[in-house]
Amino acid sequence: MHAENQPPLPAWCDKLQLHLHLMAKTLQKELVPRKPSESFFAPEDFGFVPGKPATEAIQRAIDRAAETGGTVRLANGDYISGTLVLRSNVQLEVCAGARLLGSTDLKDYPEHHAARLTVQDTSMGMHQSLIFAEGCHDIGLIGEGVIDGQGTPDHFPGAETAQGTPGRPFLIRIIDCRDVQLRGLTLKNAACWMQNYLNCDRLLIEDVTVRNHANYNNDGFDIDGCRDVLIRRCRVSSGDDALCFKGAGQRTLCRVLVEDCDFYSACNAVKVGTDTQGNFRDVLIRRCAIGGPLRPQAPLRGQRRIAGNGGRRHAGKLPIGGSDHRASVQSFLLPYGKPRTGQAGRSEARHRHPAPGAHSKGPWAGQRKARRLHARRSRKGHRRDCFFGHLPPAVRLGRPRPGTAGG
Repeated sequence: MHAENQPPLPAWCDKLQLHLHLMAKTLQKELVPRKPSESFFAPEDFGFVPGKPATEAIQRAIDRAAETGGTVRLANGDYISGTLVLRSNVQLEVCAGARLLGSTDLKDYPEHHAARLTVQDTSMGMHQSLIFAEGCHDIGLIGEGVIDGQGTPDHFPGAETAQGTPGRPFLIRIIDCRDVQLRGLTLKNAACWMQNYLNCDRLLIEDVTVRNHANYNNDGFDIDGCRDVLIRRCRVSSGDDALCFKGAGQRTLCRVLVEDCDFYSACNAVKVGTDTQGNFRDVLIRRCAIGGPLRPQAPLRGQRRIAGNGGRRHAGKLPIGGSDHRASVQSFLLPYGKPRTGQAGRSEARHRHPAPGAHSKGPWAGQRKARRLHARRSRKGHRRDCFFGHLPPAVRLGRPRPGTAGG
């Protein structure tokens, strides 16, 4: 359809677009990388012996760094560890060439029950993680190294489920924290979700690579009830949801900017829910490439093999999944500029069809007509702006259906 035949955008779209782009400028100005620390602490100075478990030595370094503020630096090969508890004013740095490896013994992951309980605690049994922080401020995970959860079913067995994942630790679980930064790292092979940020303020994630295909429920990013969030220049390949917005914290998720990222998923590239006990407001996603898995995925127990599509990208219909939309969804903008060229010279605009495994589901699927995305095309015919949000009274989400937590 030519541009002159396109229906005009409703009046609220221009206002919404201006509002979100002003929000984006504010977030870019306020959320900047923290200045390098002048104090460094190494596990080697606290009793770490190469080839031995590093949990106690790293934790002692973290606790000492918390006294004055500083960076705990992992710089010499592999560090095998169980749960590490971050403290305020501490950054954990994994340097290039170093790896923080999750222990394969579940006993090394003691349970940490949140002080402010959510459905993740009461119904899901999500109490274990390699890295944990609660009620902290000015914390970070940085570096050019690797954090590998070693979370295969051989080490952490369990069924694929939306009812609970006990016995399969997250890689990162950050709760009720502020001024949180994750920069530069490669994150791999979690036993469950890769990273969960719940009710955090001022969250910056940039230049992070996520590869999570080791087990069931292998999400990329789970952002839950957070405020003032900037995610940029990240590359995610996940077996489950690549980018997932949640509301288990029962607080409004708002002021979120996601830009210049790649999201490849065998499930949903971008998803709202499951867990929508809170509202969602002021979310902008722009200049992001999405697609199916980069290569065929080896099946886990009881699964069929998932065909890869070479990371095929598409700039037409955005595959968004969602379920249990009992909360309001407002100010959600998904714009497309001129298609940018990806690896091997592939352009997003060449791939118009949804990728395998990346699809919409739940209440979204049956109501596309009532809540269709209004699109404006450039002279070359590419979609420029796709919106949903601030929906007028005549355009409402469908009747809520009972949902389940997790996923």
